[in-house]
Amino acid sequence: MIARAPRRLLPILLLAALAVFANAAEAPETPEKVLESMKAELGPAFHYRVTRCFAVASDAPERALDACCRNTLEACYDAYMKQFFKAKPTAPFRVYLFKDAASYTGNATRIFGEMPDTPYGYYTHEHRALVMNIATGGGTLVHEMFHALVVADFPGIPTWANEGFASLFEQCGIGPEGLTGYVNWRLPILQKAIKEGALPPLRQIMTMTSAEFYNDRQGKYAAARYFMLYLQEKGLLVKLYQTFRDRFAEDKTGVKFVEEVLGQKLEAFEPGWRKWAMALKAQP
Repeated sequence: MIARAPRRLLPILLLAALAVFANAAEAPETPEKVLESMKAELGPAFHYRVTRCFAVASDAPERALDACCRNTLEACYDAYMKQFFKAKPTAPFRVYLFKDAASYTGNATRIFGEMPDTPYGYYTHEHRALVMNIATGGGTLVHEMFHALVVADFPGIPTWANEGFASLFEQCGIGPEGLTGYVNWRLPILQKAIKEGALPPLRQIMTMTSAEFYNDRQGKYAAARYFMLYLQEKGLLVKLYQTFRDRFAEDKTGVKFVEEVLGQKLEAFEPGWRKWAMALKAQP
């Protein structure tokens, strides 16, 4: 004879079973599972790796892929986590490292249904994917990694700060304390805008909508980067990020926290910052 559950327990058992199925359905993807779908998508001509929270595919030589995983994805992920982020990503990211412009343009268009609007690479939040023409170097990958990783830690970060931090590290070094941004190709853009009187005030840049910021004919993007470089040189960069993230509800533009960290109003600070920026020298 098969023992039957008492009638009063049936609803409880049914709810428990439904909970098990619900939990299984909601189980997050792993990098390994994501990688399997990428293999089906790209085929045997690509090499595949899993590292940290990244499922990585590349048609570059294996040696180059391994170096990128070790020196960029792993090293920069660890540095970002050490320097800035408390919260880790809750799901894996896809990373496509295409070997050249033809592979990048052709594969990105086929996979995502539209032509890339940059020759270097980009992050698509919708697909949790970093898509790179790795022949152009690893700087864009480090930049886009910030955009990907910051979502879990500081989901409300405004555009000027998101792009300022990310672009700071598109040319950088890695040391014991984390990442250090260097002067890069955006400097002449900033200096030209300052010299011609075209650069909006920092307060205006920090309170712009995303659309206004990305309409970048006035050096706004470069200004955000070199404002972050200034904070880095003064040892204030991490403090600003952490203060802004932890007290975001007090001021979603960040101006309040910028002024707290600087110890003065932006209008008093800005003339000296512009003079500092004009004195910087482009690196060879």
